[in-house]
Amino acid sequence: MADFPSNKRFIGDLARSSPDLSKKVNEILRHKKLFQITKEFEEDPFQRDEEGNYRFKLYLNHGEDKRKNLLEIFDTFEEINEFIEDQEDDQLWVAREIKTGWGVMEYTGPKIHIFPDSNIGIKKEAREFVEQLDKDVAIEHKYIDIITLERVPGGIKKIFPEKLPEELFRGQNSLEEICNQLNPNQTEDINMLYDVIVDYFTQEYEELFALSRKFPKCSKEELGKYFAETKGKLGDSRYIEAMKKSIENYRSGKPFNHVADRVLTSISYGYNLLSQKDKSVVISNDQDLIPLSNLFYDEIMPRYTAKTIISGMDEAEQKEYYKNATDEDLIEAARKHISWARDDSSINNTAVGIVYVPKFDEFHVQEVANPLKSFFNDVGIYRESKSEMIKEIAISGKTPEEIIESFYPKSTSE
Repeated sequence: MADFPSNKRFIGDLARSSPDLSKKVNEILRHKKLFQITKEFEEDPFQRDEEGNYRFKLYLNHGEDKRKNLLEIFDTFEEINEFIEDQEDDQLWVAREIKTGWGVMEYTGPKIHIFPDSNIGIKKEAREFVEQLDKDVAIEHKYIDIITLERVPGGIKKIFPEKLPEELFRGQNSLEEICNQLNPNQTEDINMLYDVIVDYFTQEYEELFALSRKFPKCSKEELGKYFAETKGKLGDSRYIEAMKKSIENYRSGKPFNHVADRVLTSISYGYNLLSQKDKSVVISNDQDLIPLSNLFYDEIMPRYTAKTIISGMDEAEQKEYYKNATDEDLIEAARKHISWARDDSSINNTAVGIVYVPKFDEFHVQEVANPLKSFFNDVGIYRESKSEMIKEIAISGKTPEEIIESFYPKSTSE
């Protein structure tokens, strides 16, 4: 456990990784403090501080004894409850709470949901680290389906030597389950997101593996760099490392290994886009999840946004759009808009792709502008306005700034 942070430092480092997460952690700490005080009150409402004063105060709302603490008037909590029951009106601001046992004895504030990678679940110390985090009332961990299978001796390859079942390959069950808890109306959008994820990564890895078959004598280093160059990512060393590892796995008969990483990244993005209250964090000692998180921002979100816009058009609108622009134009317009919105200082961002790598004791966080989260959750005004703006960018070739300027021209002096 020496190489892993304490719960307190883990939460503190998470807070320092982005303004949105700082706000969320502060919210969690406030709820935890209230929860702790509630527990202490339940244990002994008559506790006194070092100076001999009662720690807690139960005041009357009105009447002659309005300023008196009930704990000073009565000797037992049972007497207080009897007094409350005898009141003809809600004379005590706390009366309604005390009758039901003073508050809720379960933590109901925001939480951090931990999704560990298989390399965390296999190693004893890493597993103990996650279990230690889980002891915090505001943290829960869960191994998703494909990760649970990877943890067994021999891994996925032994269980499914030829082909992964479709539900595992798509990795959809875990996020659908979360979706139904958070926003059951989003099932159609979740399916669309997974279509985009599967289509993109299937093509990405088929191209990579085809390159490996075409040049079997080329080293993984050469192929990784070449492939990164074709994707415009030659400057991303983590992406190159991820591609090298995928080539190595493919050549050693383990073509499924990238799937679990992709699914974990999908969970992190999908959960954080859906949830209005909690956050999800993927924990992995494999840095492959960091370039995958970047790919979600650079490639998946623009494609999902574009596909959502097209699906929202009727046949006549689609016909009119395709007279002036293409699918690729819309994807590029969505990419420009997403990047512009995130970098606009007047718009708050939300953390979506959150990865913690214990081996390097670092958080990697991708953020998107809050309106994109509203777009994802099908908040009507956001989806409509963003769709129109992105279509205009695709058709006109203008930048987001130019589109905004055309809607809200700056006033000029005479």
